[in-house]
Amino acid sequence: MNKADAFASARTRRDKGIVDSILHAEHSSRGWADRAFTALVLYTADRGERPFTIEEFRAVAQEQMELPPPPDARAFGGVTVRALKLGVIRHAGFRAAASSNNSPKSLYVRRGKPGRPKGSADKQKRIKRGS
Repeated sequence: MNKADAFASARTRRDKGIVDSILHAEHSSRGWADRAFTALVLYTADRGERPFTIEEFRAVAQEQMELPPPPDARAFGGVTVRALKLGVIRHAGFRAAASSNNSPKSLYVRRGKPGRPKGSADKQKRIKRGS
């Protein structure tokens, strides 16, 4: 297998893992992916241009926004990819993280103007209620 094929195969496995973890999260808590995405939008609106890791977002979403944890934390990968593709966030470098033995973790920042989107207080209430 050449290098290009190896990378293509790795991307395919990654994408399958993302889909599988989102489906598992949805099976455990219907609407989880949409609630997690909305939580990420709200989280980035409050941060402005301050970089963050998905691990930092995940902790806030679960502790302060009452987002239920998915069965597999890799489900946040699907939420991240969605936010990147929709232009909600952009990659902003790397930072060492204790959660990965000081290995680098991706940093993200909000794209666009900082500030809460319209109706965000209502959306946050719905995240907590799971509707």
